[in-house]
Amino acid sequence: MHKFIACLLLVFAVSVPTAEAQSPEPPDVKPDVKGVWLTTEFPVVTVRAGEEARFNISLVNRGLPPQRATFSVENAPKGWGIDLRGGGRTVGAAYVDYNGKTSLDLKIKLPSDAQPGQQSLVVKAQTADRTFELPLTLTVQPETEEALTAEPKLPTLRGTSRSTFDFRVSAKNDSAETMLVTLSAQAPRGFQVTFKEGYGSQELTSIPIKAGENKDLAIDVKPPQGVAARQYPVTVQLAADRAKGFRPALFSAVRVSQP
Repeated sequence: MHKFIACLLLVFAVSVPTAEAQSPEPPDVKPDVKGVWLTTEFPVVTVRAGEEARFNISLVNRGLPPQRATFSVENAPKGWGIDLRGGGRTVGAAYVDYNGKTSLDLKIKLPSDAQPGQQSLVVKAQTADRTFELPLTLTVQPETEEALTAEPKLPTLRGTSRSTFDFRVSAKNDSAETMLVTLSAQAPRGFQVTFKEGYGSQELTSIPIKAGENKDLAIDVKPPQGVAARQYPVTVQLAADRAKGFRPALFSAVRVSQP
């Protein structure tokens, strides 16, 4: 048998400028900027009703003595939660050192009935002799129905009264936040139903599902010994508080035959 070897030749071209083509580096010019100001990287954000918007805010001091600033947030509609934090705690004022920067985290919690549209807010920092303002804009979208969906795989299984019927269900959280999903089942008397995650061994009664995440669930159904040979219905129910009353119910069947 002949072996074929393919060779790839790479040619690199390096261009070296001549002395005449080289230009001197520009001088390191540092403008004489002095003052205090408020900044944020993203002053305009989109958020849904019922969600929380966050802004990373910086209080910057250039060339001035240490400054103390008292903060306020204005123009927030009634019912909106405003929480300005520094160092993990709610704060109302902060110091910024000479040529320093103080970082703050502004959290704005919108109620579920927040009106869609644009809302302008202003963060103010009041020092001893001046007030600094940072305008923010929130584009509010209406709250959507948070969907919890579930899809069974092989909804009908066949076996004997000595079998354990292993159903598989794929559950998905189509909302913007984590859901705690409660698992339950309705089965004929004497049937044992247990829930597990994927191929795990731990029995579950509930499971958290992150936003946009799929979870594979294993549902084991064990019929009682000596049960008559026929088809038995099993209804699996998934429930989550944030799913707005939607309760995915999956109907499956256990078909028991004679051993």
